[in-house]
Amino acid sequence: MTLTTQAMPAIAQTLSASVASSLQSNIPAIASSTLADIAQSKAFAARADYLAATAPLVQAWVSSVDLLRGKTRWVDQAYREAYAEAAVEQGIAWQVRINRERRGMSQAELAKRMGTKQSAISRLEDPDYGAHSLAQLQKVARAFDCALIVKLAAYSTLALESHHLSEDDLFAPGYQQELQD
Repeated sequence: MTLTTQAMPAIAQTLSASVASSLQSNIPAIASSTLADIAQSKAFAARADYLAATAPLVQAWVSSVDLLRGKTRWVDQAYREAYAEAAVEQGIAWQVRINRERRGMSQAELAKRMGTKQSAISRLEDPDYGAHSLAQLQKVARAFDCALIVKLAAYSTLALESHHLSEDDLFAPGYQQELQD
């Protein structure tokens, strides 16, 4: 059976309804459990834990598709592709600036860590530059002690990411800072 994106909201609603029904029908049994039926309540608890853990994942996926549907201008392929390219170019520029500033570094200090000139950092932080190389971005990630992830993604993922552009969302803590938090 192939699932279409149109079918996902209906599936999510059905899952939610069946989960709620299952929980409601099992609550009295669990509430009145005795030592003899602890195994049954543990099984129910395991199912409830599983459902609680997976429900946000289903909801996040459905939400990203819903966000994609809301991007009505993206129906035009040229517009959609231009948006995706601009998101990369501007996103990199904003991330470099935000991560540099949050670390209290000047452009010159970042340039020194990367073995380049301050003018190269200025270009990296220019949202209109757009000529970033993977090698250059790997040097940035090493200088910030964070990971660089480059991957192809669904447009629904881009739609979701377009709602997470705050400075907190774009900041990537360094490895040691992440372990301390």
